[in-house]
Amino acid sequence: MAALVGAVLLPTTATAASTDGHLVGQVFLEDEGMAPNATVDVVDASGYVVTSVDQAAHGSFVATVPAGTYWLSLRDPSDEQQFVAHSWYPDAPTQREAMKVVVAAGQTVRLGAFSAHYPARVVGEWKYPAGTSHPDVSGVVTAWRLDEHGGRPVLVSGSDVDPRSADYWEIRGLVKGRYILRFSAVDGSWATSYWAGSRWTTDPAAATPLTVQGLDTGLMIDLQEPVRDVTRIDGGNRYDVSAAVAARIPGTGGTVYVANGENFPDALTAGPVAAHDHAPLLLVTPTAIPDVVRRAIVARAPDRIVVVGGPPSVSADVFTQLQGLAPDVRRVSGADRYAVARQLATDTWGATGASSMYLANGTGFADALSAGAAAAYDDVPLMITPGKWTADPAAAAVRRSLGVESVWAVGGAISLSDAVAHDVAGDKWSGRYEGATRFDVSANLSWDVFAPFGGYSDTVYVAVGTKFPDALSGTPLAAVSGSPLVIVKPGCIPEDTLDFIDSFGANHVVLLGGPASLDGNVAALRSCG
Repeated sequence: MAALVGAVLLPTTATAASTDGHLVGQVFLEDEGMAPNATVDVVDASGYVVTSVDQAAHGSFVATVPAGTYWLSLRDPSDEQQFVAHSWYPDAPTQREAMKVVVAAGQTVRLGAFSAHYPARVVGEWKYPAGTSHPDVSGVVTAWRLDEHGGRPVLVSGSDVDPRSADYWEIRGLVKGRYILRFSAVDGSWATSYWAGSRWTTDPAAATPLTVQGLDTGLMIDLQEPVRDVTRIDGGNRYDVSAAVAARIPGTGGTVYVANGENFPDALTAGPVAAHDHAPLLLVTPTAIPDVVRRAIVARAPDRIVVVGGPPSVSADVFTQLQGLAPDVRRVSGADRYAVARQLATDTWGATGASSMYLANGTGFADALSAGAAAAYDDVPLMITPGKWTADPAAAAVRRSLGVESVWAVGGAISLSDAVAHDVAGDKWSGRYEGATRFDVSANLSWDVFAPFGGYSDTVYVAVGTKFPDALSGTPLAAVSGSPLVIVKPGCIPEDTLDFIDSFGANHVVLLGGPASLDGNVAALRSCG
């Protein structure tokens, strides 16, 4: 096993039968070299804390863990009076910027210095609208860290807003830096809002980063009555919808992805890839470029067009026509839909690797659509596989080549067998999102990935779960704002999905498709229950 930068392997003293390894390190407080009072959590790829250790003398610690890949987190052992900020090894404010550490069975890894920081905190209150006599409010204020690379804000910490327990809210243990603050009510009873410098706004685009250096106080939340608007992106057919969705993705130039709109597999696996490139996904027929799609491509003036699927999906003639619309046109193809998915994942994440992967049945669209929305949000690949197979060595090989540490199956065992799911995942299996229906699967996945405060956006995208065309282009659009995409019935919204929309704090609900796909009851947010 090769040592990672900042970590040195020591000769093993364990027996060959040992399945555990050891992480040895030392914590230093910023600029002082002294050892703070802190707890080190060892976290696996699925976010589970495998073990927690307190420091010994001089800040040293030893953690014994099963062989595997881990991230180390530092926190104050006290939930009340905190003296150490929550940070990640070796000196990172978020897990996204942290270094992963690999330990093999019987090996000891001596880590570099683990830097601790003095904590910063934010304290505020809330104010009811004039004329309101102290109604119940139950919500959460979350702090989202902005990194130096312009990536999507990362959730770091939060505080309950609950008058039954306190008349203020307080976010503690922050590493000094820039944060976006978001308030949402857990039941949708108040509008989701964002700190905007001297006030709170319901427009996330108007949010103002707060530079937290020590103690910031006086951030009064002006509670606002919820005004949830429902809008549609529709058109005369799936190609009109595709073009209309693409027009909502900001920017020109860059890349445009093109896939067959008469079948779903290539477009579904292309969704997270397009999201990774901040690119739209447009639909064509196997033999023609619809005029509305051609106009959308011309308007965007891309530098590159990626055709997803072989000539049976997108013909050579269409490929030739696309060459007249961009200087660089290339095709990603394979022997079948599964080979295309593998090639997309390899082309997109081969150089950087991927922390996790979602796995779904490639013969049905509903679970794969739900999985694709989560994959796009997490910026990881969606892999499809024949659900009834007992093994898929090619998909497993891609998982290994990308260095994936966590594999999530989407759909029940009838849709995606345990045998093939575990074959692809190997020892990186993290779990399964399932449910009695496709709508339950979508809701359960959304609850875990986005709620109750996992999402930064205030928008939820909704697609019909009984047919695929209108939803295909929606995944990259939802990913632009870090928004969920859920599937519902044509004439109502399943109760658990509606509860999710409330808990997420959606100020805006966007329907993908016209009334023939999602009728007036869906637009009115009526429950199926």
